[in-house]
Parts: sequence; structure tokens; C-alpha cells
Amino acid sequence: MCIPVVKRLLMLPSALLLAGFALSSNAQTIVSRPKRLPAIVIGSKKFPESNVLGKIAKQTLEKAGFEVEHKEDLGSTGIVWGALKGGSIAVYPEYTATLSQDILKVKGEMSSDALRDALKREGIGIG
Repeated sequence: MCIPVVKRLLMLPSALLLAGFALSSNAQTIVSRPKRLPAIVIGSKKFPESNVLGKIAKQTLEKAGFEVEHKEDLGSTGIVWGALKGGSIAVYPEYTATLSQDILKVKGEMSSDALRDALKREGIGIG
């Protein structure tokens, strides 16, 4: 499963981003924000699926009135994770197995709740 990974600071917009993915035709009724806030910066790893998901997120948020910047082809998991942790991006699409195995170094499967709790301790939310 591929999900947006977000900094805690942007949990509300990221949660709304998920609603936008699920209900993209209704995105304008789900979220709105003043244009004076900084843009939401979406990152994508260096492969087509990540870029496509980043573009979908960008279009959904823009349609809802957000200012959005999409940084495509940032690199591998470690590079994009570092950008998220460092604050240069606010959200990026990631596979749950990559989060648990490559980032958290857990052997085997994790439940969604366990993954969410482990990432929360890192200051990261998923939605």
C-alpha cells in the first residue's frame, strides 16, 4: 500500500489530502485555506509512480485552493526521507513496507496502528 508520509506540523492538510485522494471530485468542499500561508511542498522519489502520485496530490490540493510546490525526482528513499525529516518537503508518497522495513528497520510486517505509532515517535504522521 502506498500512502502519503507527512511532517506532524502538516497533519491537518495531509489528512485532508487523503480525503482529496479518496474524494477528488469533492475536494473543494473538503478543504480551503487562505493564500497567504506558505506553499505545501510535496516530494517524490526518483521513479515514475512516485512522481505520478505527487502530481495527483498537487492537483488535488491546488483544486482545493492550496498553494503547492512539487519537487520531483529527489532521489532514493533515504534522500526523500531526509528531506521530510529536515523540513524541505512536507509530504511524499511511500509504501508501508518501505516505511517499516527500510526506514524503521522492522523485520516482518507491522500493523497500521504499530506503524503509525512508530512514525509518530519520529515526529512523522501517515494518512
